[in-house]
Formats: sequence, C-alpha cells, structure tokens
Amino acid sequence: MKLIEAYIGEVTRRLPEKEREDIALELRSTIYDTLPEDYSEEDVKATLRELGSPFMLANGFKNWPMHLIGPKYFETYVSLLKIILPIALLVSFLSLLTVDFIEHSGALSVINIFWMAVGNAFVVFFEVTLQVLFWVTIGFVIFERTEHKKETVKKWSPEDLKKTPSYLSEKAVLKKEVFSDLFWTAVIAALYFNASNFIGVMKDGEMVVPFFNNDVLLSYWPLVVAAVVGEVLLAGYKLIAGIWTKRLAILNALQLAFSTTVFLMIIFNNKIIHSKVASYFPLPERYIERSLMITALVVVGIVAYEAWKGFKRGGQARA
Repeated sequence: MKLIEAYIGEVTRRLPEKEREDIALELRSTIYDTLPEDYSEEDVKATLRELGSPFMLANGFKNWPMHLIGPKYFETYVSLLKIILPIALLVSFLSLLTVDFIEHSGALSVINIFWMAVGNAFVVFFEVTLQVLFWVTIGFVIFERTEHKKETVKKWSPEDLKKTPSYLSEKAVLKKEVFSDLFWTAVIAALYFNASNFIGVMKDGEMVVPFFNNDVLLSYWPLVVAAVVGEVLLAGYKLIAGIWTKRLAILNALQLAFSTTVFLMIIFNNKIIHSKVASYFPLPERYIERSLMITALVVVGIVAYEAWKGFKRGGQARA
C-alpha cells in the first residue's frame, strides 16, 4: 500500500544508505505482521499512528549524538554539509590552480605549478572547511531555535505522509538539483571575486589588462554576498521542505529575481569595463550595448523559465 511504502521511505531516507535496505525490510515486516489479514486504509493509519512520526522512529536507529542540531533537522544539516563542502573545496583548489598558472606560466612547468597549488591548498582547505562548518551550523542553530514552537510539537498523523517526498515523488526536491545550484553559485562567486586574475587581455601568458574595472566590480560585493547567502539558505530550505510547495516556489522566484537584478546592475554599469580594453578591442559602442542587451534578455529568459518550473512543481502553474 502506498501509505506504508511512503512511511518506510520517510524513515529510511533519514538513515545511512548502507542500513536502509535492512531496516526497510524489518519495518515492512513489522507493519504487515501488525495488520489484520483483510486490512483497510484505516487499519494502516492506526498501525502507523502507533509507530509514530517517521523522523522520531528513524532517530531510534541512529547511533550518533544530536545535541547542537536537533533530530528534526540533523539529517538535513549533514546532507547540506556533504553538498557544500566538496563544492567549496573544489572551487577553491581550481581558483588556486588558475592563479598560480597565470602567475608562473612560462617560468615553471605545468606539473610544478600543479604541485605548488596542491601545497598552497592545505591552508586554504582548512580555512574553507572552518568557514563552511561555522556558517552552516550557525544558520541551522538560528533556524531551529527561531522556528515556531507549534510546528515542532505538532502531533503526527499518517495523513501527513501524503505531503512527504516519498508520497509525492513527482514534486520531490532532488539532491542533484541542490548540488547543481550550489556548484554554479560557487563558480560564479569565485569568478566574481577573482575576475581580475581570470578574465582579461592575455599576452605572452600574462594578464595585460583585466576586462573589468575591479574597483567598480567589487563595489557590488555586499549584494553579491547577499545573493550567495540567499542561495545557500534556499538550498537548506529545499532540503528541509523535501518537496516543492507554493512557499518554496515563491522563495525560489524571489531569490532568482534578486540575483538577476544584481547581475543586471553590474553589467549595465557604464564603467564596469576597464577603459584600456578598448585599445585592444576597438569595438563600436553600439555593438557592446547590443551584446549586453542580448545577454540580459537571455539571462532573464532563463530565470523566468526556472521560476515557472518552480511554480509548476509546486502545483501552482496552470496547464
């Protein structure tokens, strides 16, 4: 029965993957042994009600302490760390490698540059790991302690399973989409803060002039940081919600709108391109304006489509 499988799915998804299959078999056997031979949906609900909330039952199978982050959000906290930390470390290493390659290209071999980046990476990895652990933990602690108390003590019912990812699989938030969102956010953030090292006019392996006016570009850093933090918070909320809802679709649309607005503010600043670039690429001003407009329209179109997909998955879009 779908309610039973949804219940088992809600319990096992909170457990380590290597234990899920055995516990699912044990739980399924327990449920069916409790049910009468010719059971009805009401019999199923009564049995599940006796077993209690899936996340509380799952906690009984776990053998690690959960003091700072409570049991309701601990698995989401760990899942988010598993997604964010590898992305942050990978992007940090690629940034180091690129900067070292630009600075030492021609003077050192590619292998030497690679090992130089590996040597520098240990200190950076330690700092990045501490920062990720600190800010993600602080975010979850604040969120859990400010959440409305009624929601944490709400009595669980089998009817709640009809609102879960296991039951509404077509609306479930997939971890791969959260990973993809955070990965590209990290890449864009790395490019933004290192644009003077990555993007510009190259000559004989050296950066002659950066493409962007770095002072103007970095003047937007508070807005860019706000957009990055908003994306991380949205990713955490997606994992907590588990399924696309009206609220999640609205938050997703607001985050997309804010990030897009920041992007448009930057590219339409008439001082954003370094003045010396024109001497290397003498393009007509009308061509540059047209290129920027096309870029803006493409970005707005993609963002509008992503926002529409969110509302569609949240059940708000009309056919």
